[in-house]
Amino acid sequence: MTFTLYMVRHGQTILNSYNRLQGWCDSPLTEKGTNDAHSAGKHLKNIHFDAAYSSDTTRAMKTCRYILFENKEYPKTPKRKTLTYFREQSFGYFEGNDATQTWLMVGAVHGCRTYNDLLDKYSLAATRDLLHEVDPFKDAERDEDYWARIDEGFDWLRKHHHDG
Repeated sequence: MTFTLYMVRHGQTILNSYNRLQGWCDSPLTEKGTNDAHSAGKHLKNIHFDAAYSSDTTRAMKTCRYILFENKEYPKTPKRKTLTYFREQSFGYFEGNDATQTWLMVGAVHGCRTYNDLLDKYSLAATRDLLHEVDPFKDAERDEDYWARIDEGFDWLRKHHHDG
């Protein structure tokens, strides 16, 4: 089965602008984030969408709405549906924390001072697992759990859409 999928990350949020970790927690789009969402929509304006989905975060729902608003078929574009499968990674206890401080705390025992140091020494997958290990409540999403959730989302799409 094949279908075309366009995935767009939400526009900048207040927490993004403060370098705060934000996965499952939510904060509003900044003016830049709103403008970027409209810009993404303008780049995709000639695409016919059979369906439109976003995660359940306000930032993602608004970004999706702005993209659809810019589409040449608006207002006949599909209504946005919410799928939690495609949320960003959960940072657990560290949601909303300063990213630089968090990654220093996670990486220090591994000889790493920054997120990029961790990526260079390990991998993106490992950063999720390392964050989970340091999370005192173990709520930060492990890589295996993250991908299981994303895979469920792709399974859902395959089940609800036809070939092509």
